[in-house]
Order: sequence, then structure tokens, then C-alpha cells
Amino acid sequence: VLDRLRHGALRDEDRVRAAAALARAAAGAFDPRARLVDLWRGEPPYAMPAIDELRTFAAASLRDQDLIIVAARPARPTPGRR
Repeated sequence: VLDRLRHGALRDEDRVRAAAALARAAAGAFDPRARLVDLWRGEPPYAMPAIDELRTFAAASLRDQDLIIVAARPARPTPGRR
């Protein structure tokens, strides 16, 4: 998936879906002061980047030499113990 994103597989529909998910998360904020400020401003607290900016970011940031992959494994049982 990361390799596909790095090579430009990110679509505008993906960007819109991510922005909608961020808006839903922000709407559920529990801080009444933050909700009041957002209501007063009438705008989301972030600017949605253009699709070309996201593709440029993915191409620059998702390089193989910059990624660290961590494999989580369950604990091994100690010999002689149940």
C-alpha cells in the first residue's frame, strides 16, 4: 500500500473521504470551548491540502529507506512452565 501511495495511487476520492473522517472526529470533540470557537469561525480547524500536495508528500516521505517495519509477535512460553 505504501509503495502504491508513493507512486501516485492516491485519488481525490481518498482525500475527500479522509477530510470527511477528520470532520466527523472533530464534530465529536468534548471540549465546549473548542466547539464554540469552531462554530463561531464557521470553518474547519485545518485546511484540506490539494491532491498534488498529498502526492508530493507521499512520494517524498514513503521511501523504503525511511520506513521502519516492526513485527509484533506473541510472547514465547518459558520452557518447563505451563
